[in-house]
Amino acid sequence: MKYIVPQPDLTVCDYESLSDEAKENAYKEWSSSSQSEYGWYREAEDTMDAFCDLFNIRITNYNIGAYQRSFINFELINDNYNYDIDFDNIKGVRLWKYLYNILSKEKTKYGNGRIIDKKYKTYTKNDKTRTSKIICERVSDITNCPLTGVCFDCWIMDAIEEYLFPGTHKNIKFDKKSDVTLYDIIDECFGLFIKYVVEDIEYSDSKEYFEECPATEKMYLENGTEYCDWCEFDKNNKEHHYQIVAE
Repeated sequence: MKYIVPQPDLTVCDYESLSDEAKENAYKEWSSSSQSEYGWYREAEDTMDAFCDLFNIRITNYNIGAYQRSFINFELINDNYNYDIDFDNIKGVRLWKYLYNILSKEKTKYGNGRIIDKKYKTYTKNDKTRTSKIICERVSDITNCPLTGVCFDCWIMDAIEEYLFPGTHKNIKFDKKSDVTLYDIIDECFGLFIKYVVEDIEYSDSKEYFEECPATEKMYLENGTEYCDWCEFDKNNKEHHYQIVAE
């Protein structure tokens, strides 16, 4: 829709009414401005912090961004318990139990559940229902944003879930699983986390994202220059001090 604003005598358009050239100008202007900056860095860092607290990890250096080298350098801290753990040699069943025990003790961000809960069999005897010591089901809440409540939790925990419950994520493979160390798994976690965050950053700066959200919230001059927010335009013209141009 196009509108003529009497003062200062301008033709103002919504995004859909712009020419292809003007749309491209609008996108380039938005992309080069601070409006297109990734708005979820803090949440991503909160997930990293919670993950490191959970598994006793120290990040020594990191950089995550689009169109540049992204990395997370880390080390495992050997004071999670009252005894030292040989992280280089904890493998196989011991590693599985180590991860499982941590997640079965840690509460999720919201609710009273654990990241991994155990469901026990029940049986009835003499009209009384009792709980057996036999586990009938393991309930994983890893993919339900257990650390901070945002999607970054799932991205950083995928590799651990695949290690504990093989076949959960078809895109993650652990070759020679018996030789996998804790460092290998954490490194895979950070690698996937970086991959997904970078993809999200690139998408948030794409024309596709711009046309899905930011573009629809603005009003533009005919050349694609941003004029004002739609809500501001509507508020300032409540009494219809403009003329709709027939298209």
